[in-house]
Amino acid sequence: MSREQITRGRRDFMTTLGRGGLAASLMGGGVLGAWGAMNTALGQPLPGPLRIHGNPVATRDKDMKPFKQQYDVDLQIQLSVTHTETVTRIYSGATKQFDLFTLQHPFIKKLARDRMILPIDESKIANIDNLYDHVRRPEWAMHDGRLYALNYLWGYDSVVYNEKHLPKVDSWGVLFEDASRGRVAWRDDPLQMILTAALYMQKFRDPNNLSETDLAEVKKFLIAKKKNIRTMWTTYAEAVNLLRSEEVHALWGWLPMATSLRKEGLRMSYAFPKEKPIMWFTNYIVSKDTQVQPTVWAFLNYCLSDPFTMSMTNDFDYRMGSSRQLTLLPPERIKQIGLDNIPELVRNSYTYLLPDRLDKYVEAWAEVKAAS
Repeated sequence: MSREQITRGRRDFMTTLGRGGLAASLMGGGVLGAWGAMNTALGQPLPGPLRIHGNPVATRDKDMKPFKQQYDVDLQIQLSVTHTETVTRIYSGATKQFDLFTLQHPFIKKLARDRMILPIDESKIANIDNLYDHVRRPEWAMHDGRLYALNYLWGYDSVVYNEKHLPKVDSWGVLFEDASRGRVAWRDDPLQMILTAALYMQKFRDPNNLSETDLAEVKKFLIAKKKNIRTMWTTYAEAVNLLRSEEVHALWGWLPMATSLRKEGLRMSYAFPKEKPIMWFTNYIVSKDTQVQPTVWAFLNYCLSDPFTMSMTNDFDYRMGSSRQLTLLPPERIKQIGLDNIPELVRNSYTYLLPDRLDKYVEAWAEVKAAS
């Protein structure tokens, strides 16, 4: 893919998002057929390779190996960076390069309307009824009565912090306040960091969809507070290394960063900000150009299986797509992970959505990064 294609794809994506997208239409899904259904049931070889643009935590070798061995299929995995980058790639031709993409909830409807992804063939996923009720057929994943995303992870983004240096964190403010100068890191992501600042400032009617005036105010705030950060991280590994080395004491981060480092003996915690953490739903979506649908459906079914669900739960304390967690976990673990009162958890979190003009957010973030 040329630089010109990537640039044009990003520009077209941002522009159409601002206009609300193109006219709605339905892209029909394929079927396994007799051969595919039989081989899926028997665990026989499936067509491949299966090319996945995936989450670094959810595509670990230990979790992918059982699927590869059961179906004798090759998995080719490329790790995603940000969700906006993933969507830009999809509009720039990546549907011919990948069969599955991992993507969070706000982007699904537009991709479905624009016929860039296929609907999920629910009849081919035996484990689909394992899904928690709130992610079984959520509004953000539906288009023309069809499901276009299969949830496999959900939770919230927050502050990962080292209790050795910060005994208690209950606010996004630790990422901005002068007292943290030189010991915190932001994520290099326009949507999430602008929303985080807006939530912390607690003065905007709709933090998900700032007016140009409000966006300018948040941009000014971020530029003023940039002097307090050590760096901005891009990859999961980079963030973990910043925490492990104690180069930073806190950063905008993800739950598995805290859980994995705790297992290394570090006193890492995951905050629940009083201004509300940012709730997300991470899903697989199916490329419109996939040629290996039997393998796609088998893989999605595997992602709702007990072995995959419990591997991720035990290693990272993740809230998974499969409600089988509630059956397989002891009561104390259910409470520890925060699954004992799901409605309250959702109510006390802030589910992020796309702003009308994401391009303006990207421009504002570029100015924040360029500021000295």
